[in-house]
Amino acid sequence: MDDKSTKKIFNYNYISVIFMYILGFIFLFATPSIKIAEARLFPYIISILTIASATLLLLKTYYHWGKKEDPVDFSGTLSALLMVVLLLVYIGAIATIGFYLATPFFLYISMWMLGQKNIKLIFAVSLLTPLAVYLFFDLLLKLQIPQGFFFS
Repeated sequence: MDDKSTKKIFNYNYISVIFMYILGFIFLFATPSIKIAEARLFPYIISILTIASATLLLLKTYYHWGKKEDPVDFSGTLSALLMVVLLLVYIGAIATIGFYLATPFFLYISMWMLGQKNIKLIFAVSLLTPLAVYLFFDLLLKLQIPQGFFFS
């Protein structure tokens, strides 16, 4: 009797292991090009720790050490991608129209996308956050936040 429910599910930890090995070895082989000997220590430490972590994750995954993990769920992937796109648009908007005009729109849309239903709260946060930043950085600390290409 053939049971289809025993189909082996791909463990995405293997992709993480490969990515960690690639980054670890790139850092390890690129570190000797640093001219100052003392400055090479930290990249070597990061490289070795990354390779060691990848090895531990590989062994844990292969031998099923630790608790049994739930299968990977990609149900929120579209929302995450939309938030990334929104963040990139926000960065572009800061460069063109400035922080103080772009931030209320970003906050309003992102809070709405994340599921906030209270419109009064969305408006309050969207308007008060840039105001608080202005009061603290511009007036109190005397730091100027760039205002984009159109308002230079």
